[in-house]
Amino acid sequence: MSIQHFEDALKRLLQVDWDMLPAKTKERVEWIYLDTFMVAAYGMQAATEVSQLIIEQPEGNIPLVGQALARQPHDFLVLTGTAIVSFELDEGNQFAKGHPAAHIFGPLYVAAYEENNLGKDVLRAFMIGYEISARLGNASKLDDNAHPHGTWGIVGGAVAAAILKGFTDDEIIEVAKLAATFPLVTSWQAAIQGRTARNLYVGLANQISYQMLGFMKAGFSSHLSVVDHVWGHLLPVSIDYSLFNQKEDEPYLIDQNYFKLYPTCRFTHSAIDAARGCLEQLSSSTAAITKVEVSTYSLAARLTNKDPETVLASKFSIPYAVAAVLLNKSLYTHYQVNVDDEVRALIEKIEVTEDVELTGMLPTSRPSKIKITLADNHVIEETALDGKGNFKEQLPKLELQLKYTELFENNSLSNVQKFVDTVQQLEKFRFRDYIAQVSEVRECIKLI
Repeated sequence: MSIQHFEDALKRLLQVDWDMLPAKTKERVEWIYLDTFMVAAYGMQAATEVSQLIIEQPEGNIPLVGQALARQPHDFLVLTGTAIVSFELDEGNQFAKGHPAAHIFGPLYVAAYEENNLGKDVLRAFMIGYEISARLGNASKLDDNAHPHGTWGIVGGAVAAAILKGFTDDEIIEVAKLAATFPLVTSWQAAIQGRTARNLYVGLANQISYQMLGFMKAGFSSHLSVVDHVWGHLLPVSIDYSLFNQKEDEPYLIDQNYFKLYPTCRFTHSAIDAARGCLEQLSSSTAAITKVEVSTYSLAARLTNKDPETVLASKFSIPYAVAAVLLNKSLYTHYQVNVDDEVRALIEKIEVTEDVELTGMLPTSRPSKIKITLADNHVIEETALDGKGNFKEQLPKLELQLKYTELFENNSLSNVQKFVDTVQQLEKFRFRDYIAQVSEVRECIKLI
């Protein structure tokens, strides 16, 4: 086994014809694209740091998602990547152990706008970029202290853009090898501490992805042995080269993504669902709760912060999320304010620990168990084997529609639906015409 499997996997993916893909795969690609577009539009309007960057940057030619403004490509890439991940709303892939679409959307968009590609070619490039970066993420196990943002996703963004730029297969492979040589060194602590450097990881990764095209054309190159050194020895703690392969009857990794139905770190989602189950059984006031025990898998068991200092930090806190759910507070609106006394009091009763049996269910499932003890010694228990929106369930179309309505809550359901319907028309247009159509209904999702 060797890193040659990485190149071989990319060669096979480059033979993918959009029209020949299974209907369920095409549908999932379209919904991942839609979800990423909607999350980008929200982040572009609502993220404070992104809004400040927009003010400071000069006018350009690439229309911003969700804004009546345009920026230069290098600025667009940073803004878009950062916006997508700013509110913990972006899709992910538990086999890749990260968020492929956030790394691909920006470079894909810039290349598609510059080249004015057919919509179906844009979706094909999105699928291939997603799949090769997800396979690199699946094969390589990063240290648990590293954050996946800005690492293997750089490859997918570069590949998607190179496809749309009309590069030959050999050139795309060279771009991929060059991109795979430049992952960022990222810290999980940035997320735990709620520091927005963690969001910027993706913005900078988008920029790096796109720059690789020009660097390769200028003559810069890498080599599979360099890629192997980075991914087989320096960055991950281990790599399984066989995971680059896909058997004939195996689904694409893009078919096994998850959608976020809560605006929090995915590691909190099964705990949130277990807490919602407990809430249905809770007939008394939360004041009667004496103890809440959350058992979960190893990665999630680290999210124990009981005193988050920022909104982002609270999104990486299981005690915060569980307390908010048990108090029947909206996760969409409550994360926008400081921790109130009621939530803080309940947080103090919540303990999070690892259950090795639940850890053993990774990566197929990410489960949590909750046990609530009341003052009269009555016990309420609930288990969630995975967070809602996972790949084992049907595509959560209705839930995603409700998610977008929650995001743009000051707009009517019909207005949000009009924007969603327009975004879903990509396959019918060339990209610039498509963006013009989307821009015509932009006011439907304007934050008031």
